[in-house]
Amino acid sequence: MKKVQRFAVMLGAAYLAACHSSILTTDARLTRPQTPIAKKIPHNVSVHGEHRIDDYYWLRDDTRSDEAVLGYLAAENSYAEAMLRPVQSLQEQLYTEIVNLLPSAPLTLPVEKNGYRYRKRYEKGADYPVHTRQKILAIDAESAAEETILREALLAAGHDYFALGGYSITLNNQYMAYTVDNLGRELYTVRFRDLETGLDLPETLVGTVSQVVWANDNQTIFYIKRNPETLLGDQVYRHTLGTYQDDDVLVYEEQDKRLHTWLYKSADDSLIYIYHQGVTLGGASILPADKPMGSFEPFIPLEEGHRYEFYKSGSDYFIRTNWGAGNFRLMKVDLATRTNRSTWQEIVPGRPDVILETVLVLDRHIVLQERTNAQVQFRVIDRHNGKEKLLEFDEDAYAVYIGADTETAAITELNLEPSSQQLLVSYESLTTPVSLYEFDLATGQRNLIEKTTVRGSFDAASYTSERLFLPARDNTAIPVSLVYKKQLFHKDGSNPMYLYAYGAYGLNQEANFWPAIMPMLDRGFVFAIAHVRGGGMMGPDWYQAGRRRNKKNTINDFIDVTEELVRRGYAHSRKVFASGASAGATLMGAVATQRPDLYRGVILGVPFLDVVTTMLDESIPLVTNEYEEWGDPRLRSDYEYMLSYSPYDQIARRRYTNMYVYAGLHDARVQYYEPAKFVAKMRAHKTDDKQLLLLTDMSSGHAGVGGRYQAQWAYAREFAFILGTLDNATAAD
Repeated sequence: MKKVQRFAVMLGAAYLAACHSSILTTDARLTRPQTPIAKKIPHNVSVHGEHRIDDYYWLRDDTRSDEAVLGYLAAENSYAEAMLRPVQSLQEQLYTEIVNLLPSAPLTLPVEKNGYRYRKRYEKGADYPVHTRQKILAIDAESAAEETILREALLAAGHDYFALGGYSITLNNQYMAYTVDNLGRELYTVRFRDLETGLDLPETLVGTVSQVVWANDNQTIFYIKRNPETLLGDQVYRHTLGTYQDDDVLVYEEQDKRLHTWLYKSADDSLIYIYHQGVTLGGASILPADKPMGSFEPFIPLEEGHRYEFYKSGSDYFIRTNWGAGNFRLMKVDLATRTNRSTWQEIVPGRPDVILETVLVLDRHIVLQERTNAQVQFRVIDRHNGKEKLLEFDEDAYAVYIGADTETAAITELNLEPSSQQLLVSYESLTTPVSLYEFDLATGQRNLIEKTTVRGSFDAASYTSERLFLPARDNTAIPVSLVYKKQLFHKDGSNPMYLYAYGAYGLNQEANFWPAIMPMLDRGFVFAIAHVRGGGMMGPDWYQAGRRRNKKNTINDFIDVTEELVRRGYAHSRKVFASGASAGATLMGAVATQRPDLYRGVILGVPFLDVVTTMLDESIPLVTNEYEEWGDPRLRSDYEYMLSYSPYDQIARRRYTNMYVYAGLHDARVQYYEPAKFVAKMRAHKTDDKQLLLLTDMSSGHAGVGGRYQAQWAYAREFAFILGTLDNATAAD
């Protein structure tokens, strides 16, 4: 057993024993596990002349060492495990079914860079992948031996938690810098490896974000350091191989706490740039990669309301900009006159029904990633004759990516060879496992390169996916993607449903293939994704309509979609389970406290629930970056609006529904005490006997446990909870 978990379990047993007599009657102890009851210690939160009493503020322990706090979390874990014991065999069965559907070797796109082809591979039954490279020979690329440059399993050995952030390789192909996290706190350590010897160098850089970028001298690296308290990555440092981190030079510090800071390198390796990303403004600062001792300068100075990204191709520069185009347009600029917008040349105009999401500029072609009617499409422009063509796919709802990894959608991050005339694409849908295609950019011809082989008896033809547009209360059409097994689906309102949503930060929830949901479909469930406002599925305006003082649209959309799906016969009114994680779990907390009658159960993963109290405290990690998303409660109008939906503040004495809450003790994005406080307060107020479970992983953070197979246990446990809850339904429910 992991050390911290063993300690927590011991504390949990002591905690339960200490409060045993005050929690349950003798009869209740015979039929139900002992329910943890958190003590109340009133804490006054004062703002705008108002006083809010938080009885569970004491559960916040930034050191994560307080015995009372760890004891309570362990008691909740013990209680949850006891409540889930009746479905333990079902959990094991589900895990087996899920694992049997996982491909033994998941497909990932190769990337060609500086004469090498890089790829991530999984060996049979492995939790972690192997990273390889193969030298590209002029005559026969396949004749070159493939070398292993990184084995994640070796790096993970001996650690309760492990995540590889990423890696970067010098221009001369000799040195690799890679980043690892062994706590789940997203505080990475940079390590260096000599790829000629296969050995790591003795030096390390600590407290960084996951990104690193090499200068062209093969000795200088740029990285972003996190503030250890706020966890903001706002300082860019320069490091030279063979020197101490204490001697590194601070080359940029972001003063605007609304902005996120990222590092990239242009596809032709000529520029290193800092990307400044905010909700209402964004842009870049550049440095020639051949002159690492120089200073970064703005590509175009940041301006409120203006968001842009630039792309370099030889001496040509292109800008994706929202200047004069809410859905963005593409313009060509001259480097010398780039700050004078009157000299910009429009290449692709802004369009009201098409969102220009990102751009890939190659020597002969420009690839546009667009979105229309909630669906991604790729448009290719021939740079010599201006002719355009759409790359075609076969389904109405799908997910398609250009990248070294199927989880990477932002093609601005790629290091693709600019001379390439073929485009490698990863394609999947709710019914189609990952397939790799190669498109000839000159002809648009598509060739299937590889297709995922799903083990077991999976047959894509047995399932049907749909894309619906359902009306919200203000008549806005909300996109919904769903999938079900044909033989088990009855459009008479009898099927159970698993309804998922995120709805924040302008992020998209694509129609990906999800092996873990297949055992649920095989049990008659309908799986649906509600693409509510606050996400980005319908463009920038869709995001704006669900953030800050429009956040209630996100909540209302989900409730309205639920009711409409039931009305149309896609789900039974008492068999709908709602699920979301992180910001999506804020949504789940809101619907669980506002309309618990609509759901048989609600799943809240690493949930942000105490919106007002958290956003009032700038010492909490990442808070100052979040004002543009959630609001600033120091402003009276924002405070009142946030308070009106904040799940923690909406808890009242009433009946609720079944809830399954999970968290990570070392979560850097949503602190563990958010779900802990929510569950403690909910226990003190709920008047029903529905299940309320809190499971805290004592060794992980926001992303949960590492490892491909380990992660499936979490899904199996969640689905066992759902199926057990459904089986135990009564007429009163």
